[in-house]
Amino acid sequence: LFIADDVGLGKTIEAGLILQELILRQQAGFVLIIGPASVSLQWRDEMMRRFGLRFEVMSRQFIANRRRERGFGVNPWATHNRFIISYPLIRRPEYRDTLLAHLGHRAEKGLLILDEAHVAAPASATKYAVDSDTTITIRDLAPKFDNRLFLSATPHNGHSNSFSALLEILDPIRFTRGVPIRGAEALAPIMVRRLKRDLRQLGVDRFPKRVLTRVVLEHGAKGWSASSERYDAEVGVREPLTSLARDLGGDDFELALAEQLARYTELCAPSTTRGRLTFVNLQKRLLSSPEAFARTLEVHAQTLDKTGGIRLPAPQTELYEDPETHGDSDEAIAAEDDAKVRASSAELPTPTREAIALLGSMRGLAEKARRQPDGKTRALFAWMRANLCPGIGKPEPKRDERAWTDRRVILFTEYGDTKRYLQELLNEAIAATDHAESRILVMHGGMGDDARDEVQRAFNTA
Repeated sequence: LFIADDVGLGKTIEAGLILQELILRQQAGFVLIIGPASVSLQWRDEMMRRFGLRFEVMSRQFIANRRRERGFGVNPWATHNRFIISYPLIRRPEYRDTLLAHLGHRAEKGLLILDEAHVAAPASATKYAVDSDTTITIRDLAPKFDNRLFLSATPHNGHSNSFSALLEILDPIRFTRGVPIRGAEALAPIMVRRLKRDLRQLGVDRFPKRVLTRVVLEHGAKGWSASSERYDAEVGVREPLTSLARDLGGDDFELALAEQLARYTELCAPSTTRGRLTFVNLQKRLLSSPEAFARTLEVHAQTLDKTGGIRLPAPQTELYEDPETHGDSDEAIAAEDDAKVRASSAELPTPTREAIALLGSMRGLAEKARRQPDGKTRALFAWMRANLCPGIGKPEPKRDERAWTDRRVILFTEYGDTKRYLQELLNEAIAATDHAESRILVMHGGMGDDARDEVQRAFNTA
């Protein structure tokens, strides 16, 4: 079964109900839940609190404890019958191979639950989707389980061949990779999908309507201006473009950097996909923030000329929880990305004089841009002034401008550099408002459960 309900509709609870029913029918002997590292403990706690089912989180510490109790030769998978493991760990041979040895040809009455199952789908748009390491691992494991339950709010990545490859893992008799899935009737026997609007039609009004807003930025003589266009995703109605804020100030550094990066890519990027990794990363980071772009650009430049330049931020000294159960920290992810950029940059041919000049110009512009708000951030501040607190961004706001409304905002960033960039700028912008020191909290990879709970409680009760 593939449960593809919308975010927040309780896929975890549905999985627990199905699991409990299978246990009552004596059809779930060995149960394995695979999901992102950041939700491993959440799965464990939910299964225990709501269903009274004890799961062990497979990790280095769990293995060490079992070997200490039962001897070094024990297979840790044989010490319990319900486990949770993260996608990064299940790819590692020391975890995967011992699991396969324990399962043998087939796990009798086994149940495999894949949380965020789209992670296991091939991402390629080619005719025959290319498997990732995760895809290969899950493809090897799935046939050993009699029962398979996939969960994902985003089951389809836009490529039918990738979607069919994922469904083949779920049900290889009904689906074949490379064969497009056409028509809802083909999915009806195996997929359940409910959206929030479906529940509202049944009288459940706790879920707000989903409205998308596209923000259009333009740069003129008086800096940045922003307009917004609202789109009702449920009925497909697009409202006319309206002005959000004008004359916000600021230079157009990101536009200049985008032009120079396009030319630099044209001069230096090879035709192979692997060789273009550096330039793809630069483009993605420039769209994220000047700070994120500056970091990756400097890693690339230092690889080419081995000189100084922009100083990269030193890793924070904050202590993080075990990444096997809480996910990698921002610093660990950034270090891995930097290593990939260095490796791909080292394989590039010697740049031309024009390319070297462009690289120097981009480094200078990035250094200027990385400490001031870009167009997106200025538009964000304008929205916050209109909806949260009129005094945001003002050095000396009036008394009645310092008060905040009860509205809350969540900002998602792809990169830790962008998160840090926004955090610094926001702290500076709200410094003169009421209770500024407690207005901004941060949640990121590597945080333990206690720290996450503290942020969630503050967000829900402040």
